[in-house]
Amino acid sequence: RTRSGTRPPGDADPRAEGLTVVTAESFRELVLDSQKHVFIVASAAWCGPCQQLKPRIHRLAQLLVAEPSIAIATIDTDENEVPSRFFPEPHIPNAKLFLKGKKRQPIAAQGVASMSLDELGSFLEQHTEVTIQSAIEKGYPAYAERVGVEQLMQRLRQAALKSGVPRSPGQPGLKALAAFLHGELLCGCNEPDVVANGHGALMVNGDEAQAKPPLPPGPPILLQRAVSAGAPYRSTAAPPGPPVLTRAFSGGASERGRFHPQAVTANLALGSFEPRLTERLLDELLSKQLLGHLRVVQPE
Repeated sequence: RTRSGTRPPGDADPRAEGLTVVTAESFRELVLDSQKHVFIVASAAWCGPCQQLKPRIHRLAQLLVAEPSIAIATIDTDENEVPSRFFPEPHIPNAKLFLKGKKRQPIAAQGVASMSLDELGSFLEQHTEVTIQSAIEKGYPAYAERVGVEQLMQRLRQAALKSGVPRSPGQPGLKALAAFLHGELLCGCNEPDVVANGHGALMVNGDEAQAKPPLPPGPPILLQRAVSAGAPYRSTAAPPGPPVLTRAFSGGASERGRFHPQAVTANLALGSFEPRLTERLLDELLSKQLLGHLRVVQPE
């Protein structure tokens, strides 16, 4: 009787998306009788080159999971008696491509142990016309649903329209919008309901989020602007009590040029983009550039 390993549920490897697990028992069904091209690697757990190749095979299977015309598979030579007719070579890893309609004449992937992911993809494209990029794009709808691309786009769009994208001197509109959305992705700090609670933490809708450690206790320390040359000497010695440094004054200015630092409100903002301009920028940055990038790259 042919030695055969246990056939896993769904003939799938739960640790590797898209990877088919073949046994001696299922070899005919999953490889020879399959209506797909089948790229199968014979390997074993004790084989060092096999283990080095494994991550690339797993990644290849993941990238091609949406391509219905091809299957990426493995068979364990320790658990299974591999058909010598198709695998006469004594070495592992041993990879063969069984083309649809030509299953009796598999094509060997010579030197598969040292093949990079790109080289594996090129080998398959050469013989099957299946490309990794086309497979990735076919899988975009499932990817978008899995990671919530639509919800992310809505969140970014609403944040920009609700809070307003601040103008920045010398910065084009798309760059200003990209910087704003980058802050939104990192911490949601552009939202008006994200405020400091006075202890170094952030309050998000009333809930405290530890964005940074609390400040040490003690009196406030305010920076002092330098006195310009020619100004009359004025002592910077702090009066008795908590040390508070006040803003200095330019040369020749009178004592009344001083003001309480807490009364100063820095307002260097140049305003925000008009809503209609923001909409156009969002369409360009999100709908065209970002979605186009996600469709091709699909980062997790």
